[in-house]
Amino acid sequence: ELLGIMVPDPLSPTGTGEDLGINKLMRSMLLDADRSLKLGVSDFFPNGGIIFKGHDMLTETVITLTQVDIMGLDTFSMFDPFNIIGVHTLSNHLYWEYLQIEFEMTVNIKPSTKSNSVIDTGGTAEINEEIKVQFGVKD
Repeated sequence: ELLGIMVPDPLSPTGTGEDLGINKLMRSMLLDADRSLKLGVSDFFPNGGIIFKGHDMLTETVITLTQVDIMGLDTFSMFDPFNIIGVHTLSNHLYWEYLQIEFEMTVNIKPSTKSNSVIDTGGTAEINEEIKVQFGVKD
């Protein structure tokens, strides 16, 4: 019950000196200093984060997921979980101000090394790009 009520929180990002107990708990136990949850890529992708690997007659391409961050987990404006409304039924009221997920990826593109390759560079030319994809929802 303490998680759904306002509690003193001198570090509250709202600047009011208080926040919902669940938000304070999230910041103290789960989130990093920048208030994000950083997910270990190796926990989800046992192959080192590689999400695409392709080799055709034009290029050899590898896309690797390097970081996943979830932001907004400490922006609850209402936290009222597990209300019994029937014999086998629970009700939850959970509202966030916003939730955002961010994927950081590295794209590595090299000329094909296949015998029928269209491109013949005679060297080790390579393109490396870092990409950040963000999406989210706001109240």
